Amino acid sequence: MRRVERGAGGEIMSCCWRAGRAGAQTDHSAVLFDVDPVTGEVRGGASNARWYMLGPLGAVGSLRQGEGEDWHSIARHPDTNTAITGARIPDFATIRDMVSEAHGKMAAGVPLIGWDVGLTTGGTLLLEANLSCNFFRASYDRERYHALLDEHFLALSKR
Repeated sequence: MRRVERGAGGEIMSCCWRAGRAGAQTDHSAVLFDVDPVTGEVRGGASNARWYMLGPLGAVGSLRQGEGEDWHSIARHPDTNTAITGARIPDFATIRDMVSEAHGKMAAGVPLIGWDVGLTTGGTLLLEANLSCNFFRASYDRERYHALLDEHFLALSKR
């Protein structure tokens, strides 16, 4: 989840669920499913593989799409064929509250943090805070994000 801190409150700007792949040792081949940051409903997924490719068509850090690859067009897990799109993340309100509380207690002045949350058979765990985060193919309000950047760059320029 990508949480934005503004004043005393905050908002969750985007959320994605990484579906791991069979036999993978990293998440480099994961499918990233967009998640509604309010309801927890899982939307379409997109491949993460091109993010880590080297070379002019897939330079590291590039989100360039491959031939015929559609944004958020994956609806089923590629290994199991299980329908993912339309499902809801269980107990999503608790996850939202966990992220908001962690942000408020540990990094209240930080404008944007990508919080990694693990959903395990043993419970929900806060894994890490990414201070240099991106949206990992989750949808977000670009105008709101650009306004946030403008606001914080302006504040920094006044220091």
